[in-house]
Amino acid sequence: METNLLFLLVGLFTFNTIFSIILWYFEKSRLFKLLTFSWAVSLIPFVAQGLFNSNHLEISLSYSSLIIPMMFFAYLMADITEVKFKIKPFIILYCGSVILSIWFNILNFPFWAISVPVCITISLPCLWVTGSIISKRKKLISPLELMLCFTCIILFFHNMDFPFIRLIDELAPFGFTVAILIVFSQSILLPTLILEKTSKEKARIETTIQTGHNIQSEIIPDKIQVPGLDIASFMKPSDEIGGDYYDSMEIDGRYWVFIGDVTGHGIGSGLVMFMIQSIISTILKTHKYISPGKLNFIANQILYDNLKRLKEKTPMTIVSMCFEGQYKATFSGCHDNIFIYRADEKCVEIIHPTHFMVGLGFTNQYEGETYEEEKVEFKKDDILFLGTDGVSEAPEQGSYNKGFFGEDRIIQFLKNNSELSANKLKQKLISELDKFTDKNYYDDITFIFAKVS
Repeated sequence: METNLLFLLVGLFTFNTIFSIILWYFEKSRLFKLLTFSWAVSLIPFVAQGLFNSNHLEISLSYSSLIIPMMFFAYLMADITEVKFKIKPFIILYCGSVILSIWFNILNFPFWAISVPVCITISLPCLWVTGSIISKRKKLISPLELMLCFTCIILFFHNMDFPFIRLIDELAPFGFTVAILIVFSQSILLPTLILEKTSKEKARIETTIQTGHNIQSEIIPDKIQVPGLDIASFMKPSDEIGGDYYDSMEIDGRYWVFIGDVTGHGIGSGLVMFMIQSIISTILKTHKYISPGKLNFIANQILYDNLKRLKEKTPMTIVSMCFEGQYKATFSGCHDNIFIYRADEKCVEIIHPTHFMVGLGFTNQYEGETYEEEKVEFKKDDILFLGTDGVSEAPEQGSYNKGFFGEDRIIQFLKNNSELSANKLKQKLISELDKFTDKNYYDDITFIFAKVS
């Protein structure tokens, strides 16, 4: 019977390890990773007790190898319930108990006296976390957490019976039965608590992301308006929150249009996008007649300092364009190519905005003169196209190995559809991109059409 119970206990640990690996694979949670290791190292004491059992000291010290899984489980419980747990003090206590057990053995103390010091210290990590959960969480403690604490208390008393019943063969089945019940209880409680915690974290993250998405949707202008220009814009984030940026402002009769691309995409890039929108808006409202080059210079200094404080390395490309009437504009930036369809010549002019070497927020070592500016003039029916690299680098059928949408297609698109309005140009380009990529996008896509009316 004793052998059967031993095999059942080892089998239970093995099953829990395999089951935790499966949960870890599907849930991708570090808590399930920790649970997997906790169950796996629980097999160490069985091996140790099988190899070292020739005298009282060996039996005691081999049993004390339980300190390894106990540390894992205590750390896991603390992580699940969000209480503090420091490993170092318990390692020191364990080492002290081992020395004490060795000393008692040298003095020829009985088995129970040799075993008690290590049995106490191997139980302390889980017992400490249990006390912390009950005392600190109080009314916040859930029924499942309370049940887990109860099993840890039972585990403490079970470990404490080892010095007194280990050498009594008739009581071995009782010890194994108690251990099986404790392990069985924890094999249900721990995964359930982890799933409960990860579900709450996912819900919180989804709420945060949705809030960020809503803010981003509200902060981006529905329509860009510049007198004499027919303008249509589009932005499609690859995640819930994108790193692309576009905006427009009117300051004392001067009409500004911006487009930019923060490195990467997701929450971090979205945060930088919010920053630059706020920075540029503030600068323009306090420096109404600032030039695009000077605007970028000041924005770079502020963004660089903010990113440095946040320890983020997410610079961004940008084009800042100021329209002075419908036929003239001044711009400055470092961004993807600007395309202008010239109606008279029926050709596409390509402008490379490289007025500074790298994007905003990368370095603050620029001189003011480094920010050059450039003027551009338009005629009736000319079409300005501003876009991020998500357009030109859109993957064919969702596979980068098959190729990109490319700038040549943008040029041909402008030539073939020059008679369309800005809004129809937008709708047709969206349709062509969807068809080309099979609606598989891996980067944010943003573009602006401005047609001189």
